[in-house]
Amino acid sequence: MDFVLYGGKTFTAVEVKNTKVLRPTDYNGLASFGDDYPETSLVLLYRGSVPMKHKNILVVPVEMFFKSPGEYL
Repeated sequence: MDFVLYGGKTFTAVEVKNTKVLRPTDYNGLASFGDDYPETSLVLLYRGSVPMKHKNILVVPVEMFFKSPGEYL
């Protein structure tokens, strides 16, 4: 996990991957954090083009995230 946003109504863990194709192990850090803090929203940013959900992790192309971050936090 690269950073945590906390305050007000937000408790979000964010991981950033410099790849267009995610591997199964790319989710491990966030998944582990989510196990320890189940109230956290989990977001993985990557250089791909397709937003998706992987279990309880929201996977978002970094470009989409920065155009409208409030949608994902």
